[in-house]
Amino acid sequence: MRGYTMRGYTEISGENNNPDTTQDLKETFDIEVEYPGVSGWFHGPNPWPDLLRFRQPVSEYLNAMNELASTLLGGIAVGVGLDKGFFADLMQQPILIQRMVHYPPQSGPIFEASIGNGAHTDYGLLTILTQGTVGGLQVRSRQGQWIEAPPRYGCLIVNIGVLMQYLTNDYLVATEHRVINASGQERYFLPCFVDCDSDAIITPHPSFISPGKGPNYKAVRCSDYKLSRYLAAIPSLGAGPDQ
Repeated sequence: MRGYTMRGYTEISGENNNPDTTQDLKETFDIEVEYPGVSGWFHGPNPWPDLLRFRQPVSEYLNAMNELASTLLGGIAVGVGLDKGFFADLMQQPILIQRMVHYPPQSGPIFEASIGNGAHTDYGLLTILTQGTVGGLQVRSRQGQWIEAPPRYGCLIVNIGVLMQYLTNDYLVATEHRVINASGQERYFLPCFVDCDSDAIITPHPSFISPGKGPNYKAVRCSDYKLSRYLAAIPSLGAGPDQ
């Protein structure tokens, strides 16, 4: 992964989402929406590989995810009692990351210390997930049990992220999940991470605060929170530009 833009290739075990417990058996390649003239954390040019028939379909897919994210967030806003355009005000130039993930298969005894992706919650508002035919995604229930989320043809999985949990003051809770690829096959996975603008301030919305239930979280800047999570998972990133 390349510097402060947080884009490009990350090798197996180069990112560990539960670093105190697990080394992740995955390799990834990330691209993001480019905004001309905008730079800083999570912004800048994509490091496109010199591959035939790669850039155009990946760009088209990311654009489609961007449109879908707007539709989903409009529906979520209405569902929780906010104005339909609430999220649009936080997403003038949002951080939108399309990740391509490869999980090699595991065999024999499998331990938490080395699985495809350690238990974690995603960082932003939503994650839109496209799976192939090979399973491995597991979601933790409110009772603490790991539940398989098998792929279904033509269906997407949508995870709630931490910033959505903050904004709704725990009305919507981030989805804890992990990946264990014990299928015997190579597994490929396309998560699109949907965030706010880099400088958006996320704080519990007043409609989720009552005299008997105050704010559970302090205000955070989107890119600051996201950066803290990246640095915990990928210490080799080190420091980037001053913000």
